[in-house]
Amino acid sequence: MCEVRFGPIAGERKELDLDTPIREGAAFIVVIVSEMIAVNSGLGFRILEAREFMWSDKIIAGMFTIGLLGLAIDIGMNALNARLLRWHRGINN
Repeated sequence: MCEVRFGPIAGERKELDLDTPIREGAAFIVVIVSEMIAVNSGLGFRILEAREFMWSDKIIAGMFTIGLLGLAIDIGMNALNARLLRWHRGINN
């Protein structure tokens, strides 16, 4: 894998590392909200459907699933950042 150690791209890598959790969280929220508003399938739609029929068990299961998916995405992105930015962590430590 090619590592960029100098120049404008190397300077931006740190900012991308810091912004990645915010961006991934916002993207995940947008997906769930768009499912609630615009489509007839998906996890967000299922939660709203369960709310209309007062199926609290399905609402809680949907919320729990969203939380687990968010946690899995966060763990995966942190592992990816740790692998891609090894050179940056070595400079700081």
